[in-house]
Amino acid sequence: MIDVPDRLARYSILSEIGRGGFATVYEAQDTRLGRRVALKVIRGEFSQDPSFNKRFEQEAHAAASLHHPNIVTIYDYGNADGMSYLAMRLIRGVTLRQYLDEHRRLTLDEALPILRQLAEALDYLKDRRLVHRDLKPGNVMLEEKANSLAVTLTDFGLVRSLERSVAITQSDGILGTPAYLAPEQVDSKQWGEISPLTDVYSLGVMAYEMLVGQLPFEGQLVALLRAHSDTPPPPPDLDDELSEVLLNALTKSPAQRYESAGFMVKALAEVADSKQHKGMQQLTLEELVVQMHDAYEAKEWLRVQMLCLQIIHIERNHTDALRLMAEATQGLQHETDEALTRQWREKQYEDGVRLMAEGEWLLAAEAFAEVVNSEPAFRDVQVKLAQAREELRLAGLYDKAFQAGQAGDLVEAGRTWIDILRDRYDYREGEAVMQMLNVISPVVTRYDEMIRLFKQQQRDLRSARETINRYRRILSCCEGMGTAMEAGEWQQVVEMGETVASLMPTLSITRGLLEQAYKMLGWAHDRLTWRKDHKVMVRIPAADYDFGQMHQRVLVPEFWIDRTLVTNAEYKRFIDANPDHAVPYSSDKAARPYNWDRKRRTYPAGRANYPVTLVSWQDAVAYARWAGKRLPTEEEWELAARGTDGREYPWGNQPPSPERCNFFSRGPTPVATYSPEGDSPYGCTDMCGNVWEWTVSKMTGPGRVLRGGGWNSLPQQISATIPFYSTLVYAPDVHLNYVGIRCVVTLEDLVGKP
Repeated sequence: MIDVPDRLARYSILSEIGRGGFATVYEAQDTRLGRRVALKVIRGEFSQDPSFNKRFEQEAHAAASLHHPNIVTIYDYGNADGMSYLAMRLIRGVTLRQYLDEHRRLTLDEALPILRQLAEALDYLKDRRLVHRDLKPGNVMLEEKANSLAVTLTDFGLVRSLERSVAITQSDGILGTPAYLAPEQVDSKQWGEISPLTDVYSLGVMAYEMLVGQLPFEGQLVALLRAHSDTPPPPPDLDDELSEVLLNALTKSPAQRYESAGFMVKALAEVADSKQHKGMQQLTLEELVVQMHDAYEAKEWLRVQMLCLQIIHIERNHTDALRLMAEATQGLQHETDEALTRQWREKQYEDGVRLMAEGEWLLAAEAFAEVVNSEPAFRDVQVKLAQAREELRLAGLYDKAFQAGQAGDLVEAGRTWIDILRDRYDYREGEAVMQMLNVISPVVTRYDEMIRLFKQQQRDLRSARETINRYRRILSCCEGMGTAMEAGEWQQVVEMGETVASLMPTLSITRGLLEQAYKMLGWAHDRLTWRKDHKVMVRIPAADYDFGQMHQRVLVPEFWIDRTLVTNAEYKRFIDANPDHAVPYSSDKAARPYNWDRKRRTYPAGRANYPVTLVSWQDAVAYARWAGKRLPTEEEWELAARGTDGREYPWGNQPPSPERCNFFSRGPTPVATYSPEGDSPYGCTDMCGNVWEWTVSKMTGPGRVLRGGGWNSLPQQISATIPFYSTLVYAPDVHLNYVGIRCVVTLEDLVGKP
């Protein structure tokens, strides 16, 4: 036995990492390049055996030609002091063998990332007509990287090139690790020669072990070899779909296995997707009922109705769901009524404040009195009402004092003025006050008339100045439009033309110039980037089509619509430009992942490209107005979603699927995740699923129509033709975590009606 020295060639030996059948691996320092390496050295008892040295050299040559992130990198190969060595990348991790010894059995979600990376390495070998032949957990290294496991395939001592492949001879013996041998490695006469399908079998054994917690075959060497060659693997204690994939990979005949490791892992991934989808759809009736009652106790009426709808779809005559559905509808109506009352109360209060400022004490008192009758504790309305009534009383006394003075009844006038000045003027003797009032009363009367005339002149002068300034701006913009048109600066033409249109809507020439400018800027093309919010918009040509489930014939003029939903990042620009506008936020516990930071006024981390939610109808209107757009009508939205060929969904008539849209899931996805598979005929994304979309169309009462379906919708709720209002009432100030925004614009919106 030969001891390994402290130094071998240019490598300083630091410590032993592990040992295999005929070699030991050390951590070493490359003294020439100054880096740590893994140094594989043939152990002393094998160093003089030509066959082992030949296999070692073969590993070096085979691995050195491979460049793949999941295959170990070879740095150097040589012989020193009678020992062959191989220097490779040092991986600070554990073998899959060690990982399985600790964790025993993995879930499919845990195993898939490991198997997927191994499959990519094996498919890389297959493309180069190489077979590993010794695939096992001990030859797979795992290292932690950014909360995931990076997989590296090692040990290419038995790799074989199919270009030089010959049938295994008896002298070759059985090469590989018995527990993971493919049938053709045991009996090539019966099962054929080694091929990349050999590695598929070994990967299948590893997948079986990872998912079941034990090997498909165990026992002494001879029995183990016979089992691999002749005995069908025992069905694993797994569901049928997963068992079928594993048994297919372990088929004795190579021709009946998956054609590559990648296809095998793809089949496992499809099982995982299917399980996830079924898991979401198998939310039990009992769980839904519990959630429904919790929402009812919390008076979350919209959530109650959504849960009731889901329960009724499962059990049509569910008594509790039907009862709570009706109560939730009443609750929503009550909330809507309260919201309208709050809005009315706010307006009455603000009207009262304005009327007080204008000196309309009687009207102000009436407004405040109505608020007090509705809500006595509202703000400081009691104080305001008392002030208005006091000013009204004093106003009456003023009139009385003036009338008495004009009639020559100075005593009565004096007494009245004393009442007026009480608590307002520090006087000592009533006679002195009467004498003063006798002098100033006629002057006060004339002064009041002078003040009235002066204020009227001020108002007239202010109005004239505003008119002059408006015309000056109009003339300046018109001159600028002419200069910009000559220079071909059409964006400037649009900006100045819109200013003129806002200052003087009746100026007909502006419409024509704006139409020309918009067309020059690309209005006639199928797509354009909107200047205010930088969103891509698509053109929807005018169409006469069958609208809704009743196939009502409607004519919709040409318009443009946002290709994608408004994102958090895009809504942030609106929030930054409007510092007084509230950010999306809801006290509903289900809304916590979507709530914006109200102090920093920004969206949750990592959600820039997600659709903005928790926006009320009023928020949506405000955003659209800021962007120079508006919300779509139902008819516009549906035309953009399904075109004119009668299809039921944006993508055609096939029912919703996880490849086309986001529904019945745990939350929204980034916009355009399902593009192009789920796109509408005009290229609009996410028009079914992900989040419901506000429209400008009304329903009965104060509510507004929603279209499209959301991430929490059932498959039957995903539709391009069904509006969401049935029994639901949406007040304009409702904030929901499954409702978002998409805007439209027409040329008429921009330049006004002719």
